[in-house]
Amino acid sequence: MENIVTIIVTILLIAAFPTCKAQNDSTFNKNNSKNVVSIEALGNGFNYSGVFILGTLNYERNVIYSKKVNYSIRMGLGYNSSSSKNPYSTNNKKYSFYSLPLMFNIISNPYGNHHIDAGLGIVLTNDGWVDNINFEIGYTGSFKYRYQKKTRGVYFSSGWTPSIYFDPYFKGSPTDIGYIFDRITHLATIGISIGYHF
Repeated sequence: MENIVTIIVTILLIAAFPTCKAQNDSTFNKNNSKNVVSIEALGNGFNYSGVFILGTLNYERNVIYSKKVNYSIRMGLGYNSSSSKNPYSTNNKKYSFYSLPLMFNIISNPYGNHHIDAGLGIVLTNDGWVDNINFEIGYTGSFKYRYQKKTRGVYFSSGWTPSIYFDPYFKGSPTDIGYIFDRITHLATIGISIGYHF
């Protein structure tokens, strides 16, 4: 749990610092929007742990920018709950499920409206069926088309958002095909985001 808190605090501190400039261009600095708030359907935060987490609410911040590419960090939060009986336990309490994608992105064509957005990151999620306190770390990436003007306005992106999870509760042999597929999931996920940048 301490590692998760450390990761979250580090990302928030990076986002709080003034944006870095890779090149000295005051006009670019003045006109380029740095923040995006969006909702993503499926995407990097998609998960299935007894119930589906179908999307996330996200905040993204440019941390380094230049004339050729921008670099940003993104943090999202997905949530769902279930009051149905846990199939892996004898109790019948309500379970909450969380998904927290943390991404580092490279965004092409800073002066234009149309971009390629490529990113890598991790997804923190709890295994809701095991007392709701066991966390898993997944690895995720993205390769998207992105519409975003240089100044404030509507933000849209869509593309491939695979995620790989290693389930510590699964028991099996490395030679079993079920063992492999229980650890590698969501490789065909598509993410669709819409929001506002400023």
